[in-house]
Amino acid sequence: MPTYQVLIDRDDDGDFAETGEDISGDVLALTWRLGMTSPYQHVAPPGFARITVRNRDRRYSPEAGLTPLVPGKFIRIQSDDGLARAHFTGVIESVEPQPGEHGTRAAIIHATTIDAQLAHFSARLPPLVNVRSDQVVRALLNRFPLRRAGLALLWVLEVPGMSELDLTARLAADEPAAHWLESGVSTFTYAGDLWNIPADEALRQTVESERGRFFIHRDGTATFYNRHHTLRAAAPAAVFEDDVEALDYSYGAGFANHVQVTVIPRQPGLPNSPLWTLENAQRLPPGTRRFVVSYRAADGSPMGALAVTGLSLSANTKADGTGAPVPVSAAIVEAGASAAALEVRNDSGVTAYLLPGASLLGRPLFIGTPLVVEHSDTLSITFHGCRTLALDVPLVDSADEADQMARYELRVRRLPLGVVSQIETSARTHPQAVLALALFDRIVVRESQTGHAAEYLIVGETHEVTLGGTRHQVRWILEPADPTRFWQLDLSLLDETTVVAY
Repeated sequence: MPTYQVLIDRDDDGDFAETGEDISGDVLALTWRLGMTSPYQHVAPPGFARITVRNRDRRYSPEAGLTPLVPGKFIRIQSDDGLARAHFTGVIESVEPQPGEHGTRAAIIHATTIDAQLAHFSARLPPLVNVRSDQVVRALLNRFPLRRAGLALLWVLEVPGMSELDLTARLAADEPAAHWLESGVSTFTYAGDLWNIPADEALRQTVESERGRFFIHRDGTATFYNRHHTLRAAAPAAVFEDDVEALDYSYGAGFANHVQVTVIPRQPGLPNSPLWTLENAQRLPPGTRRFVVSYRAADGSPMGALAVTGLSLSANTKADGTGAPVPVSAAIVEAGASAAALEVRNDSGVTAYLLPGASLLGRPLFIGTPLVVEHSDTLSITFHGCRTLALDVPLVDSADEADQMARYELRVRRLPLGVVSQIETSARTHPQAVLALALFDRIVVRESQTGHAAEYLIVGETHEVTLGGTRHQVRWILEPADPTRFWQLDLSLLDETTVVAY
């Protein structure tokens, strides 16, 4: 029987090995989820874990002050059946001690994967031109201060023991958030110009435009697969034949015989054109103000910028400009592809007004009217009715690439098929599989009552461990995986048994 461990990196050194970091003896129940929540999802929502622990001595009541247990500490769930395996690695989000001296005297530790933090940042990146999808993903991950493992080894300003550069610590820039990114298939002419949006939404747009996958691995690594990853032939890691506890099957759900792909063309403008102009006077008391300004075309519509080249402004003691001029200094502290951050400093000692007409100059990137490329299978529509799949890929500005994408999706989905969307099993019937199978492993499912037999990819996993680790249930989200549908060098007959993927 496997044992389960829950480890908290209390000292932030990244190894979960010090005394007091193993809390397994207090654990009553475990639940965790990683990966997608539905087939064909391109970006997994943040994973989560709920760890229920005994709390009779109040050690999991943070305000009792008995042990350091605060949001942001890394936490790991792992098993050992002779082989140690990490199952979830994330950061503590909150701690929920149950109140009352005569209640359950338990606590719930809530944890999330590091990508949950992306929702709190705005995706303002420098202009990205002719970049692969993985390069955009890397730029997003490295742009923001996501919680890092091994923080105790990194330099932090004015924190004793962490601020002695090159003696007790090194620069955090040398230790980006852990990620593993496949080289992207798609190259985007422009990226970032549409983004005055949360960083997690920018990540979703990037990965969906590639038709790739993004998720957090069991060891906490941010992982990106390009769109060809799931098409490569591989031996199944397990076979399930009439021996699972639950199975969701349907015939005909999810097929599509009419595919629409929306793309957004762009057009560069002339250098030294207005990117932003102030319309109303703004009050400037003594001190420094920071403004974030979004680029706008003459008609008020959003636009991007390939370069920011200048800033002009003036200030006055009166909002209508009839008072005395006030000298102020200004700087462009961040020149993003969709917006810029400006810092304006008023050292005059009097309140001033930033006057209308202040402007930011550069080379605009105009956003064109979206166009839709579509393909249909008329024979499938005739016999099965119209089923539309609409794809929005905002980083794609090429109608040719959109055409290839639409043709590919139509080939994959044009006919109704039997599909298993999820299965449930336990360590009682499949002890090795429950522990060893991970995201994007390939399996075979055979079910006699439906007559179904096919290969699948595991794209999502939810686990529950109870009764002191003696009961382990798992639910896997599945996606069809046909290794014979797409042409592969030395393995396939083009246009006879397979088709080309784009």
